[in-house]
Amino acid sequence: MRRATRTPCDAARPARRVPIPRMSTLAAGTTLDQRYELVAPTHDRGLGETWEARDQQHGARPLAVKFLRAVPGGVVPKELADFLKSLRAFRNDHVLTVINQGVWEGRPYLVHERFEGRSVGDALDEARKGDDALDLALLEAIFDRACDALQGAHKAPRQVLHLTLTPGCVLFRGAGADLTVRVLDFG
Repeated sequence: MRRATRTPCDAARPARRVPIPRMSTLAAGTTLDQRYELVAPTHDRGLGETWEARDQQHGARPLAVKFLRAVPGGVVPKELADFLKSLRAFRNDHVLTVINQGVWEGRPYLVHERFEGRSVGDALDEARKGDDALDLALLEAIFDRACDALQGAHKAPRQVLHLTLTPGCVLFRGAGADLTVRVLDFG
């Protein structure tokens, strides 16, 4: 195998670099689209940055805003724009409802319902630490609802794929008839 060698001419050439957009600093009190006021950062699963927010046009309704990574030149690529539209159009009782989308300082964002619950991953970790097991009927009900969400996403008119489903992406609260499940982080 032949190794590439650098010549003096190579050293004189500037390196070709693709500019990586800087993540802008978000702060509590920032208002997006003259409507969504950021309140505080919240837990995110690594796909961007998530904030608690309030919808100023609907009585300070609590929401969440998920910022994705910045895009070069602040222009959202067509594939990403199409995906965000598909996600916004998709409705299922077990998926976070996306209310709006936009771009703020080069960063695409989604506005969605705020859901308070535990992730299946956290519940499993806690059960392991206590040398315990989660109730099998509860796990079965959670996964029935998660499968319903995925099946709905795959059969939607504008198909949506999850790509990174983990126990951390499935949130739940309650049990039995009061069980509510949400699958997060499609894409």
